Amino acid sequence: MWRSVTPRYHCRLVSPTFRGSICLPPKCQHQNEGRRSYSSDISGTATDHSVVKTNSVLRRALLYLPGNNKKMAKKAAGLNVDCVCLDLEDAVSLNRKEEARASITEILAELDFGDSDVAVRINPLMTELAEADIKALYSAPTLPKSLVIPKVETSIQMEWLFDMVDKCMKDDLIDNMNVLIQVESPLGLINLKDICRLDMDAVTESLQLNLEGLIFGGDDFAASLGATRSEAASELFFARQSVVCHAKAFGLQAIDLVNIHYHDTEFLERESIEGAHMGYTGKQIIHPNQVDIVQAAFSPSKASIDFALALEHAFEVHQNAGHGAFTFRDKMIDMPTMLQCQTVLNLARRTGMIAPKEIRVPDPAPKDAGSGDVPP
Repeated sequence: MWRSVTPRYHCRLVSPTFRGSICLPPKCQHQNEGRRSYSSDISGTATDHSVVKTNSVLRRALLYLPGNNKKMAKKAAGLNVDCVCLDLEDAVSLNRKEEARASITEILAELDFGDSDVAVRINPLMTELAEADIKALYSAPTLPKSLVIPKVETSIQMEWLFDMVDKCMKDDLIDNMNVLIQVESPLGLINLKDICRLDMDAVTESLQLNLEGLIFGGDDFAASLGATRSEAASELFFARQSVVCHAKAFGLQAIDLVNIHYHDTEFLERESIEGAHMGYTGKQIIHPNQVDIVQAAFSPSKASIDFALALEHAFEVHQNAGHGAFTFRDKMIDMPTMLQCQTVLNLARRTGMIAPKEIRVPDPAPKDAGSGDVPP
């Protein structure tokens, strides 16, 4: 069964795969005012979105907690995890949703999570549950830093979200809220390009929301495929890699699937490293024991940092000498290799593993700068 929603959304179709009643979108109160600016056009010109926005909050690990469990929230506040996500969706039963909304309001006002990003996962969009979640959050004295949006399948759902937030936000609210959307079905994957582009589209005039990441919901995706989950996750490879590609195309973070075997630390480490090698910037977790393993897996190793620092210096020397590609430690180095090197160093600097790069006068070109390593 499909439902057509017409107000201001060009009569597109929405799949009603969500619990709760469908809500019609409210009229936007801030239409055509101060749309967020982007550094490039999206009309088809070549752009460089290959790296995540440098001002994005680190989310190497995103820890889910039931929104109605204050005890867990107090423990999470001392974990030094990159992102704590207070859940109003799957972790909360239907008859305790209102209790969880009240609990989250108190948690946000009372607990200090330090440098951790504090997010709230609301219920699926265009439902009465999601509308109640948004109204509760925006009427609270303290807002979360980020919103996690589950089961996103079409751009019309995101338009509904933008309009609902514009309707509910306070007039004196200035700071933007970050948004991470979950890809959990084949329909969501097929429509992901349009969903990501919508954040840059003047059709949606939200002054409040800033799309910052994509989250791959592996278990829900497998269920929607009718696939059997395996340790190797081979049944999800195409979808898993596609989410990364879309994220990097739009300069977004990519957060990998949950590992539910939280006592199997070796499995968790293997899967985390695999996700990092695929291009993911972080991973969803469900237990405090997973924090350190996952955040280490999505941080550069000392060996990779040392190599990248040496290569960065070699690149600068050869650039000053007028050379493009060059040989370094028996490897041919060109710009793609340097971009990988910069990814390592940028993350190392953001996590405090090395000091920020100093601005200095370039080294003079060596007298005999050829194709070998940097001279001593």
